[in-house]
Amino acid sequence: MIASSLFLEGPSFRYTVREVPVQMLVEYSKKHNVPMLNPEHVALAESYKKGEQLTSTHPYYASRGLDSVAYFNGLYRDIEAKGVVEVPVEVVVRKRQVIAFHGFHRFAFSYVLGLQTIPVSLITLDEDLIDLAINLFTIYDDPGRIALYQPIDHPYFELCPLHHPEASAKADAIIGALRQVDKTTLIIDFGAHLGYYSRRLKEAGYYNVVAVDCSDRMCSAQKQLISMGFMSLPYIYGAFEDYVKSVQMPCVLVALSVLHPHIDGGLANPLIAAIVPWIRDYVRYFVVEHLDVGDVEACSFWISHCGFTSERIIFHDDSRGRTTHLFVK
Repeated sequence: MIASSLFLEGPSFRYTVREVPVQMLVEYSKKHNVPMLNPEHVALAESYKKGEQLTSTHPYYASRGLDSVAYFNGLYRDIEAKGVVEVPVEVVVRKRQVIAFHGFHRFAFSYVLGLQTIPVSLITLDEDLIDLAINLFTIYDDPGRIALYQPIDHPYFELCPLHHPEASAKADAIIGALRQVDKTTLIIDFGAHLGYYSRRLKEAGYYNVVAVDCSDRMCSAQKQLISMGFMSLPYIYGAFEDYVKSVQMPCVLVALSVLHPHIDGGLANPLIAAIVPWIRDYVRYFVVEHLDVGDVEACSFWISHCGFTSERIIFHDDSRGRTTHLFVK
């Protein structure tokens, strides 16, 4: 493993996550076969924890000299006293691989001292990934919300905070609820954002999946994801009410975090009025999210206007007070 500073010539992009769970970084290290938690450094931290007085005669310091003794003694005591790591460890990613890690001692000391989180600077030198990262981390204008909207299976993004940390569990619930649906059935992911649920459905064997979104910034990010090989399914850019005019076959509609702002207006809302006849004629399975747990009025609306015969909650997001429902004809 080579220190990251050797790779920082030329264009690079650094994004610092202030609170990465230490255990998450341990698992990340194992997944990518990168020895971030060095046994030698862990043993050194254990010696400190036992209260041993380390000097230049300690085997670890034999070739490092007195300056190293003073530095590492001070680093351990500083982390022990403050309970935080102020200088981030660094992870350098190139071509979908972790090529460097810097901060072995900080990581080992944090691990042995039982710290819950540690700051991590994610660095990339790939120009296409730099453009994508800048786009993804600036989708929201509020700097306090800098995070990924949905998970991305790439070593540069795996340690990033998520706006929707429940996405993986929700995807599992959706796939489980649709297990009776034939794998050839058209599935439309409306309001697909970064296409996470579309990708998960395709990975589950549904090969006729289409992602649709009308947000210019989401679509821009999605084009970059497609060009970099993150997605191999159709992504439609445009208004959903326009897209459905071309779809005249039985299908599944997945609409998460997209219809609930409109449903209160009922048929007086132009979007709802435009898609209800199409849902009634062609959608056999409907997965939709509601803002309030067990929103009775919204459920009644979809049943009465779209001809569904059954409805059940398939996922609870207690942190946001939302429920995901499956409607079936």
